[in-house]
Amino acid sequence: MAKYSKKRAFSPVALIILVLGVAILAVILLLVQKGKAPSADPTVPSTTQGVEVTQPTAPPTTVPPTTVPITTVPETTVPETTIPETTVPETTIPETTVPEEEITLGESIAFEARVRLGTDCNYSSTLVYDACKAVGLNVPYSVNELAVTGTAVSADELLPGDVLFFGYDENDTEPQYCGIYSGDGSFIYYSGSKSMVIETTLNDYYRSCMVTARRFA
Repeated sequence: MAKYSKKRAFSPVALIILVLGVAILAVILLLVQKGKAPSADPTVPSTTQGVEVTQPTAPPTTVPPTTVPITTVPETTVPETTIPETTVPETTIPETTVPEEEITLGESIAFEARVRLGTDCNYSSTLVYDACKAVGLNVPYSVNELAVTGTAVSADELLPGDVLFFGYDENDTEPQYCGIYSGDGSFIYYSGSKSMVIETTLNDYYRSCMVTARRFA
C-alpha cells in the first residue's frame, strides 16, 4: 500500500498544458490540410496526407451518329382524264321535193337541137332526126316524109320543138329543108353556107318561104 502511494500523479496544470498542445497541433494540421486542397482541374493530382490521389478521368462520351431515315415519298399517279367524245347528232335536212316542171315533148326536141349548135350534121333533116331520136321519138329521115308526119300547126301557134319546113323562095310548094323552132321567134337549122348547125330569127323572109309546120306528139 505504501509502495503505490509513492507514484507521482499528474498535476492539473500539466494536464491543461497537454490538452492545449494537442488542440494547437490539431489546428495546425487542419490549416495545413486546407492549404493542400485539390484544384478544380481534375487532371491535377491532390495529396492527402502525403498520398498522391489521382482524380479519375471521365471517358469521352461518344455520341452515336443519328441516322435520319430517308423518307420515300410515294409517287402520286394522276389518273388520266378521258374526255368523252361529244357526238353531234347529224342534222338530217329533209329533202324538199320540188315538183318537176312538166316538159313537153316539143321542148325536149328543141333542147336536143340546141345541144347540136355549131356542129356539122350534113343535112337539115339529120338535125331533126337526131333530136327526135334522142328523146325516144322515131321519125322518118327524109324532109318530104317528115313534112307529112305529126300534126300541122299555123305560124301563129308555134311552140318550142315544132318542126318548120321551108322552100327556097315563096313560090316553092315542096319543102327543101327544115329546122326546129326554139321559141322567142327563133329556130335552129343546118346552114349549108356555113356548114354547121346555127340558130337564127324567124324573120319575114323565112315566114314567106315556110311551106308547113308540124308538131310531133
